[in-house]
Formats: sequence, C-alpha cells, structure tokens
Amino acid sequence: MAAGCYAPPEIEPIFIIVDVDEKVSLGTGPARVVLDRDKSDRTLTNLDQRLSAYQHAAEAASSVAAVQIYVAPSAPYQRMIDVLACVEWNRIERVFFIDMPDGPEMGCGGLPLPELRLKPMVKPRAPSGLGPLGLAPRENRLPEPPFDPEPD
Repeated sequence: MAAGCYAPPEIEPIFIIVDVDEKVSLGTGPARVVLDRDKSDRTLTNLDQRLSAYQHAAEAASSVAAVQIYVAPSAPYQRMIDVLACVEWNRIERVFFIDMPDGPEMGCGGLPLPELRLKPMVKPRAPSGLGPLGLAPRENRLPEPPFDPEPD
C-alpha cells in the first residue's frame, strides 16, 4: 500500500438508553449492558468511564466520537440532562437523539441498530458576498439616515 493511502476506519457511535426507571445502559438486545442504576448518582460514573475510553479510542483512530441517545418517553428529564452532562464532560460533540416508537428492544427486534451514516451538523452559511450575519459589507449598504437626537 502506498504511503498516504490509508484512511483510518470510522468508529461506530455508542448507543445510550435512558429507561423509565432511570437506568442508563449501552447497546440493544442481548448486547445491552446496564451501567448506572443508582438514581442518586447524578455523575453516572460507569457511563463516564465508558465514554472516556471511547473518546480516547476515537482520537487514537483519528475519528470523531458520536453518541446516539434514546430516552424513554416517561423517563425523568433530569436523568437525560445527567447523560448529556456526561457526554459533554468527555468532549463528545456529535450527539443524536433517536426516536423509536416501540422502544429500543421492540424497535429493532433485538438486533443491532441499522447502520447510520452520520453527518456532522454544520452552521448555515450566508450567501456568498454577504457577511457572517447575512448583511452586505458596509461599503455596499445604503447610507443610513442622519441621526437627529432632538426630533422636531
């Protein structure tokens, strides 16, 4: 293989599930592993360790870490915020929320999730020739009316 032709593999995103009873787990079906059960532990120590190792592996492979999160419809809002905080602590910027009407077990029949080609979110650009806020450069704008501090 010629030098410079090797492209590192993309790292698979991690699938995080937040259950109604506040359990946080990874994966689906038989591969599903419950990491954090303690409702009082808001730091999610086990999830934090997994995400840290995953982020380091992504950096080592010159790839970008990504997580997919499924939150059960009746799951406590605070638990979702705890998961997002854990993701942020580990500097993972690609976060995708997955909606599965029948839940993670029924939605994929115990099989792995279908392969998703994730595209990074990009900031919308202004049309060419316009500034970052979508305004024409100052020299191309119409003159502003003079300011009169004391109107008649």
